[in-house]
Amino acid sequence: MMRTRTFQRLLLLALGAAALVPFSACSGGGGDDDDDDGTIEPTHCQVLWSNLGDSQERYDIYVVDMPIDLWLTGEQTYTLDVSNEVVAIFYDEYDFVDRIYAARAITTAGTFSVTVGGTSAGNPITLTDPGAQEFFDIDGGGEVGSLVGSGGVATFDGNWSDPDPDEQPDPGTGNVAITYMGDNLTIGTSFVNYAICYEDDSFAPMPPTQRIERQFSFRLRD
Repeated sequence: MMRTRTFQRLLLLALGAAALVPFSACSGGGGDDDDDDGTIEPTHCQVLWSNLGDSQERYDIYVVDMPIDLWLTGEQTYTLDVSNEVVAIFYDEYDFVDRIYAARAITTAGTFSVTVGGTSAGNPITLTDPGAQEFFDIDGGGEVGSLVGSGGVATFDGNWSDPDPDEQPDPGTGNVAITYMGDNLTIGTSFVNYAICYEDDSFAPMPPTQRIERQFSFRLRD
């Protein structure tokens, strides 16, 4: 039976959702996403949907992520091109406490549309995806494997959140429908969804999953 929570609790846990620090031993982590003078200069942006999972204290996560320069009104194409990565990733049954997941899957092709009024905090952002994607298993080392899902029909309507990791994200509306391992899932109906830009200040290029998971670790600060 699905548990009920207050909106404040949901929002705090949403920050925990963004604290998807190293999902596995192979994931990146640590560091800081702002410059020495405290200025954040975003390099990427993402829209994240989340949902209560099937197991206690587990959550399903779906995220669309791409370089900030690509967040322009119009159509975008998913690609694993290392010079211009545009990805959608699904995390199955994420555990906030132990920071582990049951499995994850990634897109390698497909298109979606965005409408934006700039990428600064507070500006509007909408995303629509007809869901013509296929999803492939991706292991802890970033290797893409077998076909495990399809769909990815997505909608999001909200505003860009403050990139400051100490600020709570601004919740948006919408959901994602995906078929994963034969199960039809809807993500984004029982947890907090948000859009945010962030600075990737890693010293060397990372696989998209590692970069995104490293960013998630900055969403929750004591």
